[in-house]
Amino acid sequence: MVCNNLYKDPLTGMTNLFGLLECNIENICGEKGTVIVVDIIKLSYVNRDYGKQVGDIYIKNVAEIINSTLSQHSDALGQISAYRYGGDEFLLIFPGKEKLCIHELTSEINISLREKMVEYGIEYAGIRTAAWFYNEKITEVNKLLKHSSLVMAKSRTDKEIISEIPEWADDLIEKMLFRVKDTLQLLQEVNTLAMNDEISGLLNHRAARLHLNEAFEEYNLLKKSFTILFIDGDNLKNYNNIGYEHGNKMIRELSTLITEALRHDDKVFRWLSGDEFLVVLRDTNRDIAFKVAERIRIYVEEKTAEWQYPITVSIGIANCPEDGVKLEQIIPKAEAANAFAKRTGKNRVI
Repeated sequence: MVCNNLYKDPLTGMTNLFGLLECNIENICGEKGTVIVVDIIKLSYVNRDYGKQVGDIYIKNVAEIINSTLSQHSDALGQISAYRYGGDEFLLIFPGKEKLCIHELTSEINISLREKMVEYGIEYAGIRTAAWFYNEKITEVNKLLKHSSLVMAKSRTDKEIISEIPEWADDLIEKMLFRVKDTLQLLQEVNTLAMNDEISGLLNHRAARLHLNEAFEEYNLLKKSFTILFIDGDNLKNYNNIGYEHGNKMIRELSTLITEALRHDDKVFRWLSGDEFLVVLRDTNRDIAFKVAERIRIYVEEKTAEWQYPITVSIGIANCPEDGVKLEQIIPKAEAANAFAKRTGKNRVI
């Protein structure tokens, strides 16, 4: 996933530490409840012995299995807030729950995780958990994190853990977190400007390249194919001849039409210039991609039929791995297919 949101963990899609800092912790936790801290066992060993890519798979599987297990028990567990707040640590908040079958949940997650990771030759995969119950409002994130760190530290060692820190240290942590939150807002603004196209409102070519790199990584690790559509408007120049603001308006409207014709998980980006767009269809073969492309082409043609100058699009298709397994291979193939569609009559999918 393109990390266009600083508050989401790009690897797992879960809310990260920054998102936790920004949330209304009092509303999330309520008057009482249970917090479970999850620690991934021997992640550093996996990174060392099998490589960081397998380590990332390990993390993703932990997150997916946690989410799946909690979803299966959602009727009994009620509302849950889940965060990846450290490299190998997750935080699960169960508001209103005084008693949880923590051992049963942990065992279920561990069994599923070991079955999954044994495919990579890792037999020691698993999680460690620690839990604590609160019966008063938690109003500050730093106190939630402090207590969670303490209970996890106690679960890792038999040594006595000092639970109190000096008042000045608490005050310093609070000030640091305040400054982090302040800086995050500025970073989010900069990130938005860097990754978004001002005219169309879509993510831009920088975000597209990041998304494609993630798709290639997924193919290299899991052999999940994907397909790209290179889309170019056929006759938007008629609107530019009226005036550039008319041209920009048509680009915005064409962006909307393409988005409306896509499936929920498909991603559309404005490409390098003019009326060029790039669509990434994850886990999709060429045949399905052709049907999606045809739906876009027909939808645009039908929806613009009554416009002053009706719009059509030409679409070039390229697939990973059939047309390449690198960015510099697959983009030229899609561009070449699009150019051929233009030369042979426009308003077609090649």
